[in-house]
Amino acid sequence: MGRIFLEPELYHENQFKQVKRMSIGGRRKSVKGKRKPKHAHLYLAGPRVGTSVGDERKYDRSLSAIKDRALKGDAGISFAGANGPDEFRELSSKVYAKLAKRIIEALVVDGKPYLPRHGYLHVNFPHVTDKTCNLESRFHFVLTAEKPTKLPWLLQKMCGKTEFPLEKDIVHKDGCFVAISFETTATLMRPRDELIVIRKLMPLLTCAYQK
Repeated sequence: MGRIFLEPELYHENQFKQVKRMSIGGRRKSVKGKRKPKHAHLYLAGPRVGTSVGDERKYDRSLSAIKDRALKGDAGISFAGANGPDEFRELSSKVYAKLAKRIIEALVVDGKPYLPRHGYLHVNFPHVTDKTCNLESRFHFVLTAEKPTKLPWLLQKMCGKTEFPLEKDIVHKDGCFVAISFETTATLMRPRDELIVIRKLMPLLTCAYQK
């Protein structure tokens, strides 16, 4: 796999058995003199072909891989795209890459930790065609939850709602919405951890889903 330099380093390799992985982190020399991550600070997996909500999550190997890393205390993001394997593949790949980059940059711009310990993001991209959702500027990023969950005060004030929009509702909603769910493998979700993630993603987030 090739390298994609983002900030400070992004290395793409086949690290998981069946899931492609990208990671941001420290580097060490390999046998051939190239440098590879010694330990990643942020793991990226996907995108899965097809949405990843509800029961679909059980079969999402990208999500499973990221959960495994989170159990070890590593931050990560799993991505899923609504497009099928042959549906506008080149176009959707370019669009998804640009959207993923915006999310990653929002997390890393202020430095580590990129996510709270044991935390990870699960991201669903909408369907892309040559006529709809084909430009980065058309997308809205929405912080969602898999199950009914109370919104932290910061988003209650911003959106005028008391609960997160459900992941499945945003994923299946008409329009160009990117559903971002922050989750944890810890026993309980700490409110302060939610606030850390919200503050990092705030420049991206929208309440446009209410319209």
